[in-house]
Amino acid sequence: MLNNKKIKTKSIKNAVTKSKHQPKYIRAVFERVTLRLAFLALLGSILFSGFRFYQGRQQNVNAANEVKQQSDHKKASAQTKKESKQWYDYRAVAHALGEIDGKEYTNSKDAFLNSYQNGFRVFEADLMQTTDHVMVARHYWGKDLSDPKSKGGKPVSYAKFKNIKLYGKYTSVSLKELFELMDKYPDTYIITDTKDSDAAAAKNDFSVIVKTAKEMKKEYLLDRLIVQIYNQPMYHAIKQVHPFRHFLYTTYQQTDVAFSKMIRFCTANGIEAVTVPVSSVNDYRMKLLSDAGLYSFTHTVNSVYEAKEYMKLGVYGVYTDFLTNAEVEKCSFSLKTKDFFDKLQNGK
Repeated sequence: MLNNKKIKTKSIKNAVTKSKHQPKYIRAVFERVTLRLAFLALLGSILFSGFRFYQGRQQNVNAANEVKQQSDHKKASAQTKKESKQWYDYRAVAHALGEIDGKEYTNSKDAFLNSYQNGFRVFEADLMQTTDHVMVARHYWGKDLSDPKSKGGKPVSYAKFKNIKLYGKYTSVSLKELFELMDKYPDTYIITDTKDSDAAAAKNDFSVIVKTAKEMKKEYLLDRLIVQIYNQPMYHAIKQVHPFRHFLYTTYQQTDVAFSKMIRFCTANGIEAVTVPVSSVNDYRMKLLSDAGLYSFTHTVNSVYEAKEYMKLGVYGVYTDFLTNAEVEKCSFSLKTKDFFDKLQNGK
């Protein structure tokens, strides 16, 4: 080690002094840098922890809000049930969402809104899948997509479906958009008219229906669907997908034996109503349905006279394109009034 006493040159002494103090200076700088880095690391850790806390809290808030939203909708649905009618309290069903400007089968938003304004609360919707598996309201895949009654076409993509205006002016709807309308008008019900009666195909269709509602976080709307079935295997396949609350059995040409068997199946499985074509309506079958506690509907009825005649045979309600809800209800009321006065006159 250098000895100060042996160093005579002032400049060398200064250099030595500097060399002695330099390590302390470097250490001090290093310590300050280290301290600052440690402080920054601590600050970063605090900020990161705060962010994670905020993120977790926000997720909890979002989850709580979602649960609350579902709960609110359930409460609103329960309240609606108390205050409004059940679907089977209505005798008129707007066929294919009803008419618009004298045109039927559009299954359009315009038809829905027009029918709602005309007093309808129960709507039948034709449902089909596009090539990319989106459920839409459509009766046929026709060669002319702008004409809802056109036939002979093949399924198209959802984008192509939505790009077409029916008759050049009316808006087609997807199931998602139909659900949005149901949410906006909470006193409405939809009868599903899917086109496949095969059990496997029906299971696929209703899987898409349930998936659509879940993705929208509107699963509660499924309680306002009336699932239209055509046979027993179809019923069991759909029940595997979701515990739907409302079912309606649609029949076509059946023998009386098959008809009686169908009634037993309905009563055993809580099915609420049966729809029969006008060609199968008779007073015997309508009485069987009534005695079993089942509501009877027929389709498609477009005159007041016909509606009255079918109701005379015991039909409870009708699917219609052009009658208003009030006209159908009036038919029922007039028959009840006539029946009342007939009984009064006969002393019963």
